[in-house]
Amino acid sequence: MNALATLLQSRFEGRVVTAEDADYRSSAAVWNGMFEKHPAAVVRCASVTDVSIAIRVARDQGVPLSVRGGGHQISGAAVADDALVIDLSGMRTCSYRPATGRVVVGGGALLGDLDRECARNGVAVPAGMVSHTGVAGLTLGGGIGWLCRSRGLTCDSLTRVTMVDHLGEVVTASESDHPDLFWAVRGGGGNFGVVTGFEFDTAPLGLVTYGMQVHDLRDAATVLAHLEDTREHWPRELQVLVRLQRFVGHDVEPDPRSPMVLTIEWLWDGTPAEQVRNLLPRTDRETVSVRRFTSVQAQQDHRFGHGRRYYMKPGYLRDFGPASAASLIEAARSAPPGDAQLEILQLGGAICDVPTEQTAFPGRDAVMAINVQAGWEDRSDDEQLVGWARAAHASVVPGGTGAYANFAGSDRPDLAAVFGEETLSRLREVKATYDPQDVFRPAIHIEPAAVHGAPAADSEPKGALL
Repeated sequence: MNALATLLQSRFEGRVVTAEDADYRSSAAVWNGMFEKHPAAVVRCASVTDVSIAIRVARDQGVPLSVRGGGHQISGAAVADDALVIDLSGMRTCSYRPATGRVVVGGGALLGDLDRECARNGVAVPAGMVSHTGVAGLTLGGGIGWLCRSRGLTCDSLTRVTMVDHLGEVVTASESDHPDLFWAVRGGGGNFGVVTGFEFDTAPLGLVTYGMQVHDLRDAATVLAHLEDTREHWPRELQVLVRLQRFVGHDVEPDPRSPMVLTIEWLWDGTPAEQVRNLLPRTDRETVSVRRFTSVQAQQDHRFGHGRRYYMKPGYLRDFGPASAASLIEAARSAPPGDAQLEILQLGGAICDVPTEQTAFPGRDAVMAINVQAGWEDRSDDEQLVGWARAAHASVVPGGTGAYANFAGSDRPDLAAVFGEETLSRLREVKATYDPQDVFRPAIHIEPAAVHGAPAADSEPKGALL
């Protein structure tokens, strides 16, 4: 055990993992297999006190920090070389409080933990689409998903956070307590400290209705035109996810030789009215089922499993016409063999109920979130699939439209384009208040505003809360 680990373990309730331990490699692994990092130590925190100790020791010893909640961010920044990794996976508690209708969630909880606790009590928090995503990273980046049109973003249900700052001090933020910080953590990411606990409002949820259609790519222009013609009539209970992809099934790896198709996945928050039939295209290749929400959340887990190599490049669309559809279809036709896809998730609805200035989330006026992505196994395919995704994104997404921060990070984004100048400036002021030394540097890294005329700290990212 190295000197840093010895110093930590003497004060620590949790466990310190170093390169000498048999589980070091698995402890340092992240979701995206493109990244393999070698941290100085991984500290598996068991409590808020452990987090505070880790921050103070790292500060005193001059060791950089990175922070892992679910480890699911695309850039792999939850673990950094030669850093002390604060691992929150031992803090996965979820507890529903019937008296308040709220659920209290630990900083290391995954969406599956949250979904199951809520389902046991007949309620839900709108959160994501893959159950092994971390609650922390999803929430701090905003949180879009199956229920966002009907119930808003994940961060819109947030009522309180507990955070440990750069000095190791515990801060609680809500609308009435440190409101500047509470504004910032709803969309501004893990830039301000280690969020060890979340409290969410919930709302009742019974069964949901899930459907999937499969269309040949040659029919894609007609299908996309139909969706665009009917979109303004969609009730907020209806969420639609369009993918151009090679699809076999959620529990089967896509065949790299399969032709590209267009799929429409839709979810109705409850039992749908017959009007859904008139809003979506007609096809014989459709399945519809009434299901528990937890099963819908988990159905993509296999396809987006840990250890595969992933690349994503996101953007927002504020209109979608024939030219956009043509670019999308051409990008799909040019896709190389492998699990390459372009996905479009509808926004609007309840997302727009919250005024833009109320949170730091920047995409409330967007009509759709688009994500160009690929997943593969062999590093020899890196150049071809990453190159395709970058070219496809450039052809499909207009410049300057911003991007959903939780899908960004494969390439360092333009923060002014992501957040807008006014929001970014405000985030930097909050950063200067709660992390003036720039200790916390996630993939979407926001520098602190200059303090007393001093320049902001070096901007090279070191780690993330994910």
